[in-house]
Amino acid sequence: MEFKFEPEIINKLKKIPINEWGLLDNYDTNIMHNQMQFLADILLKGQPRNILEIGTNKGYFPYFASCICPKVEIDTVDVNPIANHGVLILKGIGVNVNFYNSSSEDFFKTYNKQVDFAWIDGSHVYKDCLNDLLSCEKLKTSIICVDDFRSNDGVFKAVFDFYKASNYYLHSQSYIMDLRGIICFTKELL
Repeated sequence: MEFKFEPEIINKLKKIPINEWGLLDNYDTNIMHNQMQFLADILLKGQPRNILEIGTNKGYFPYFASCICPKVEIDTVDVNPIANHGVLILKGIGVNVNFYNSSSEDFFKTYNKQVDFAWIDGSHVYKDCLNDLLSCEKLKTSIICVDDFRSNDGVFKAVFDFYKASNYYLHSQSYIMDLRGIICFTKELL
């Protein structure tokens, strides 16, 4: 699949002063393309109407998801208020995205919307990541994808413990050369 992004939007998002890597910041273009293809395939199969993102960062994922599924509504949460800058850029081009400036722990205390797809890329601390996974399970999220499970011990352990304790299927994981690693869980087989 050819990804059709507007270079000026990507450049605006890249300029947001957040010093964390995101989906479109991988300097190995082959790995970045493979990550995007992996996520695009899942989004196209799942056809989500509602997406929840934990860890807004610069807004790359909501932009990417809206390019794949143009009619999707995205809720995104981040503790860093600067992350809202990306959301405002996306709203300006018509992306249906809502920003919540909160920790995911506090966010999940009141959030109860239907979620078809969750993208977890927030705190990489074991307890926080596991809580994000369990909270998405409580929402009966159909598809849960977690970033950085190969590159972070806390995320890896949380993913493993969630898999052991949940009724979710391990659907797939990104290709072997993706050292950061994306893993996908589904409520039902896709």
